[in-house]
Amino acid sequence: MNFFLSPLIFLICLVGMDAARSEVLQSKNVGNTECVGRYQISPPGLVDVATTIPLERFSEGYQASGNFLFAKDDRAFYSDQLYEGAILTGPSISDQKFDAFRLEMQEFRAQRRLARGAEEQYQQQVKNLPFKDNPSTFYLWSSGYGTVSFIALRSGRLFQWRLEGYPQEFDANVKTMLTVEKGLRARALFELPKESGVCIPYGFVADDGKPGRKIGVTMRLIEHPEVEIFFQDETPASNDLDETKEINFFWEDNYRQPDRQRRLLSPHVPGITYFPSVKIAGRKGKYSFVEITRQDGSLDYGYLAYVKGDAKTKEDTPNLMLYVIRTAARAKGEPIGKNEFKKLADEITASIRRRPVQ
Repeated sequence: MNFFLSPLIFLICLVGMDAARSEVLQSKNVGNTECVGRYQISPPGLVDVATTIPLERFSEGYQASGNFLFAKDDRAFYSDQLYEGAILTGPSISDQKFDAFRLEMQEFRAQRRLARGAEEQYQQQVKNLPFKDNPSTFYLWSSGYGTVSFIALRSGRLFQWRLEGYPQEFDANVKTMLTVEKGLRARALFELPKESGVCIPYGFVADDGKPGRKIGVTMRLIEHPEVEIFFQDETPASNDLDETKEINFFWEDNYRQPDRQRRLLSPHVPGITYFPSVKIAGRKGKYSFVEITRQDGSLDYGYLAYVKGDAKTKEDTPNLMLYVIRTAARAKGEPIGKNEFKKLADEITASIRRRPVQ
């Protein structure tokens, strides 16, 4: 069986991020448990959290779902933030900079509308939007007449949300947009909201527990930057792959690093695709532990645990995926060893819980 041997090209999107390290809370009353989607996860130490893009490219951010970046243009594992539509976390900016950005974006969009002869259509769309004069939110028009989008400032943090649609869907999409905008607020790192809703990087959207989502967040240990953690909470679909196929797909097709080889280290039957059982948040799934041979011949390690959700049940049972990777070249000193890495991955897996709601 030729398993994990094909070199793969890591496709990227140009995105960026402000330095998350300055966002780490130092209060002794704050732990290191972060919330992702409707779940919480406890990394072993303080972390940087990847967001999306810098201000100068923020208006184009909805086109850049894919790799999120840490500080200094250092790429993180790709992340998607989908909540009714695509939702992005941007940098922290002042009210004055937000006002200037609003004017700049309105002028930019106006020029595009005039070039396309679409000014009348735009005015018809936006004339009745409740937040058209809101100082902290503005409507971001696009060429798709059923597509709605807004950019918002919440407690000094920039966010964008966008929902694609057809013209006949415009009224319904506006209703969805207003609900999301009303529930959106900024959130400090390691802040665990008590109410029902979905956590995104440095943000939270309050809801009644029903909307679907695909929230994937990447973290990097500050003391061990060679360790990157990705956790995803995703509403399942009826045609999702089972755990074994999902793990195979991830390492052979979706994990697009140009490695020379990936070799299973977790217990398995030679020649048979088999992955050991694992539990995430009390639900059974599968995991894999691999040795990665880089192009230069150096070794690294990767861990992937996956729980398949149930799209047929009325209960919220999402797909859950945890990915932990060691990239020794990023270590500040001696990178953590194989056994320590596996122990760390197991501890992170065991820490995942459904976030309690009061």
